[in-house]
This record gives sequence, structure tokens and C-alpha cells, in this order.
Amino acid sequence: MAYSINTIPFENYNLVPLSSIGAMDIPKRLGKTEHDWQDGNGVEPYVEAADLSWDGREISILFFYNGSNLFYDLNLLRSLYEGQDVTLITSYGTHSARMKSIKENATFSPNGKAVVVIQFWETTVPVPTPASPSGGNNPTLDGYSFWSDFSMVVQEMKLLYDNSYHKRELTYGNTPPQYSAYRPVRKCSITLYGKYPTSSAMLTAVNNLHGVVRQPGMKVLEYHSITANTYYADTTRVKADIKRANALVRLNLRIADIGVDVEGGGAIIFPTAGIVEFPASGVVTFEN
Repeated sequence: MAYSINTIPFENYNLVPLSSIGAMDIPKRLGKTEHDWQDGNGVEPYVEAADLSWDGREISILFFYNGSNLFYDLNLLRSLYEGQDVTLITSYGTHSARMKSIKENATFSPNGKAVVVIQFWETTVPVPTPASPSGGNNPTLDGYSFWSDFSMVVQEMKLLYDNSYHKRELTYGNTPPQYSAYRPVRKCSITLYGKYPTSSAMLTAVNNLHGVVRQPGMKVLEYHSITANTYYADTTRVKADIKRANALVRLNLRIADIGVDVEGGGAIIFPTAGIVEFPASGVVTFEN
């Protein structure tokens, strides 16, 4: 697909597109994503549809300038589009964006050729509608198999096994003091890689994943013998190569633990499955 701005190919300005960054990133959430109750109930994620507000994404396109008057052509682009809302078409889709800046990365003397970077800001990133889950095998997210539904392998999983606890005092002035066990918001980073038969298949797979993580509600992550309740809040970077039809995705999730009410109004926080280091009821007494 030819790169264009307001239907005009960039080649009309003597700019040949080389690559782009950010055009398939999954944006972060805006506003309040969770609430820390400062007691044994821990952190409550905000994941209802009414709670979801989304940031935009930055798209940077690298061009080779092959004209004869760099100063004229770039100034013409600036006068027409800089700071303006435009329709940007890339190999990854159509974007309603605003041109932020035009920068020369390198100029080759004496022939006047140059490498140019143009940055855009896509204010509103549409939420793709994902296909239904296939019921494939673990590892899965919200019932979607990374392999069967997205044709992606899990290359790395970071921090899922971090089960460190903090303590928060429930009763003040008692001897010995009593505490609840809780964990601050934990982040899980998943590196995914997919190689596809066509660029169209790659775009479909990444957009399916995009649509899944931006749906309302908690998302159950299953990885081997561990199950965790997760929610999406932070930017996910997608490095997609349209020519080679592959994608490297660094998916960022937050892990939510479960607060369990106990007698006396306290609570204990424990993992959703797999590793339980504290009892599911009662109040923990920490020794000095």
C-alpha cells in the first residue's frame, strides 16, 4: 500500500518511505486505572466499559529524500500539513492523525539527498473487533490461545512469578501488631513473536490481539500451571515488518490479586492460583 497524506503520495514531495514505527502500537489507558484501598483489600482495578479512556499513539515514518531541493520540498510540506489533522495512509492502515514535526536525520553532500523523519500523532485509535476464540491450548489470554488465535509464540514472560508481599497494619496499638499481606500493582511483560504467510495475515493477527486486550473486564492469563487475573493499562509496543510479514509484540499487563474477607474485618491477599504463600483466611502476624 502506498504511503500518502490526504490522498497525495509522499513521492509527490520526493519522499520515498523506508519504514515506520508505532503504527500498530496498542495505546495505554488514560485516567484512573485502579484504586489502592490502603487496607487488606489491596488494589481494585477499574475495568468496566465506563472506566476505559484511551491515549493516542505516535507514528514516525522514515523517508529517503531523492529530490533536488530539500529546503523547498520540506518547507512546502510544513506549510501544508504541520499542526494540521490529516488522513495518513501507511502499509498498516488508514490513520486520522496530526502532523507533529519534520526532521532531517542526515543530509548527504554534495548531492543533496537526505533521510527525513516525519512524526504524526493519531489522537483516536480505533478498537478492532476481535474474532471469537478458537479454544486453543495454553498459554491463553481471556480464552484466546496465543498460538491458535494469534499465531504467536511466547518468547519471554517477565515478572509473572514475582510473588513478593508487603505488609499493611490492620490494627493499631495492639501487641503484637496485626497486618494484612498485600502486593502493590505488579506488571507482567510478555514478548510475543509471529511469522505469517502474508502481510495481511500478520495485520489480522495483531489487530485481533489489539481488540482482545482493549475489551472491558478482567482477563485471565494462563501460562503453564499458573493462572492470573490481569487487566490492560500500559502501552504495548508492536514492531511489525510488513515486507517480511512478522511481528514482535511486547504486551504489558497488570496483575490483580484477590482480597478475601476474614473475621474481624481484615483481609488477606493471595495469588489467584498456583503459588499460595499465605493462608486464605485469618490475619497474619509478622514477627519482628
